[in-house]
Amino acid sequence: MRWNVIRQSWRSVLDTVVLLLVAAAAVAVLWRVATGPTVNGVATTASATESAAQVALPSEPISLEGAAVLGDAKASVVLVEYSDFQCSFCAKFALEVLPRLEERYVKSGQLLIAFRHFPIEKTHPLARRAAEVSVCAAKEGRFWPMHHLLFQRQRDLSNTVMSELAAGLGLDRARLEACRTAESKKVQDDMGSGRRLAVRGTPTIFLGHRDESSLVRVRARISGAGPFERLDAIISDLLKKGN
Repeated sequence: MRWNVIRQSWRSVLDTVVLLLVAAAAVAVLWRVATGPTVNGVATTASATESAAQVALPSEPISLEGAAVLGDAKASVVLVEYSDFQCSFCAKFALEVLPRLEERYVKSGQLLIAFRHFPIEKTHPLARRAAEVSVCAAKEGRFWPMHHLLFQRQRDLSNTVMSELAAGLGLDRARLEACRTAESKKVQDDMGSGRRLAVRGTPTIFLGHRDESSLVRVRARISGAGPFERLDAIISDLLKKGN
């Protein structure tokens, strides 16, 4: 009888321990999902996407050639963003963070923004076409207006909507279609450069100093849309340090 009581007591203790371990594991998973890296706004494990802290900064300077830029080309500090027009976190950066950076640093000539395309077609099948449309808009000096419109309308980037956006910016539809086919390589080149920099999710942001040959020596890397305060602190520090 006594042995049965002891055995039942131990079983109760073991059951409690198991429940606590399961609960702790569940909490750990939820925490990792909430705070871990993302691919296009979707949480991933570290095995799928490394956090910025785990990815070494590029040892060689990165080029701005062919990138859509915003700001003074002579600005000493440069922000290079790899982005996807269907990525919700990219839209957050474009519509909430970028305007604040522009107001604080771009207008004063302290910061140059450079945009690179990194559409992840597996999860965002319309992002590649949107990127091509923006490249063609850039050829007519309308990249940034198109950039803003595409992010504002990212929930519906159908052919009809993109044609409407192009028409609203005064872009010829037939010329746009011909350009889009021809300029597909530009998007592919951006994606290739991103892969060489270990970009796996969007937005991925590189910050650094521009040298005399307009190459960027990367000093910081951020995965995700911000927040603005974090970027503000990094840019302020880079401005103080100079090249």
